[in-house]
Amino acid sequence: DLKGMGIKLYHQSPKFLTEDSLMVEGKKITAKTIVIATGYEPRRLSFKGNGHLLTSDDFLNLKKLPKHITFLGAGYVGMEFAHMAVRAGARVTVVESGERPLNAFDGDLVKELTKYSKKLGIEFVFGAKTTAVKKLRKNFKLKYDINGTSRSLKSRAIFNTAGRVPA
Repeated sequence: DLKGMGIKLYHQSPKFLTEDSLMVEGKKITAKTIVIATGYEPRRLSFKGNGHLLTSDDFLNLKKLPKHITFLGAGYVGMEFAHMAVRAGARVTVVESGERPLNAFDGDLVKELTKYSKKLGIEFVFGAKTTAVKKLRKNFKLKYDINGTSRSLKSRAIFNTAGRVPA
């Protein structure tokens, strides 16, 4: 418990007055150590139509599973959600800019996981640079380039699972 450790928590945006003092919640606070914990939010992806992307929060709040789901990013969140969705009956595509999923993890283990994921029905697109998302009547059209060649796919929902950054 942070309070039990003598740590005071404030929940509004602070304004620094000096190096060791700030205004928060209408009070002037002075301390030797100040930590601003911003939390995390989905990484913003910059391409035309990026406003059509859904987030991990949207995935967790789905009332009904779309027939075909695309995840942009094959980190641990994208892979976890891809496995949940395919096991629940959705067609799943994972689009990744790198050459494999879970780049920060052991290559041999990831190779085995990738093989297993494909057996479950997860489709992968590696080395893809997303260029646009367009809303169609029922679906979304994802446009991407691989080695300078333009390609596209259609999906009922596209989720940004390309990582999180400080808010």
